[in-house]
Amino acid sequence: MKTRTGQRVFLRSIEANELMTALNQFFECMINILRVKVGNKQTPNSLICEEALLFARYLRNERESWLPRMPTLSKSAC
Repeated sequence: MKTRTGQRVFLRSIEANELMTALNQFFECMINILRVKVGNKQTPNSLICEEALLFARYLRNERESWLPRMPTLSKSAC
């Protein structure tokens, strides 16, 4: 016999819009990790792309090592 531990929660359109706005602001915030080419702060999206590039170079044996640059993201950091 299976019991349901949780149920799907549907957001009203106002709540969904607030969630999407907050998520968009998070991805537009800047984090203090230098970019590969430019050297300034970057968004989490560009960090993910750069990490994928560095990891691909490591897998193709173009680099000897790969250490992921993981930022500490907090609500106050953005």
